[in-house]
Amino acid sequence: MILVCGANGLLGRAICDKLPREKTIAVLRKDAMDTFFSERNIAVEIADLLDLESCNALLQKTQPEILITVVGGKNEQGIRSDKTANINLIKAVEKYSPTTKVVLVTSVGCAEQWDLISPLAQQALGEALKAKTEAEAYLQQTALNWLIIRPGGLNNDEVNDEYQIVRDLPNERKMYVSRKSVATGIVRLLDSTENHQIFSIINRG
Repeated sequence: MILVCGANGLLGRAICDKLPREKTIAVLRKDAMDTFFSERNIAVEIADLLDLESCNALLQKTQPEILITVVGGKNEQGIRSDKTANINLIKAVEKYSPTTKVVLVTSVGCAEQWDLISPLAQQALGEALKAKTEAEAYLQQTALNWLIIRPGGLNNDEVNDEYQIVRDLPNERKMYVSRKSVATGIVRLLDSTENHQIFSIINRG
């Protein structure tokens, strides 16, 4: 079973669309306002990922083979789920489902890539990238199986295969890559035996 956390976002939905539906569970903060998941027969779990006990209950119940998290953003109280929710999920996996492989989707510009993005991007995304970097660091010090995937800037182009998976960012690269292409790349990495690795997914152009 594959648990997709943050499934109701645009990237989360794109990932769900590319996974085997009978093996996919979409984790939502509240019920979807449309029929996206029901018409695809994708199972849904409702959980508040900012609450550790909610994460514990989710992992205790589902015990998935793989957990993909694309959780991000900030709530009304200013708490960034990029850090808090992702670390809660990782802690819950450690406690209740330690054989689960965690696939943490963050962003180009995290950690050692900070100096490789523009000053404008640093200013606009600094708070989010810091939170995502802290989640990455927490995951890396666990004994879990994990992958960290850092997409470039996301757009809604319809292309599914205009991407490349790299370990090191090239100096010359396009800033944006389609969500559908990133979803394709993520699913491709799931099918590999890669473990304890960090990859970036950027535009192929």
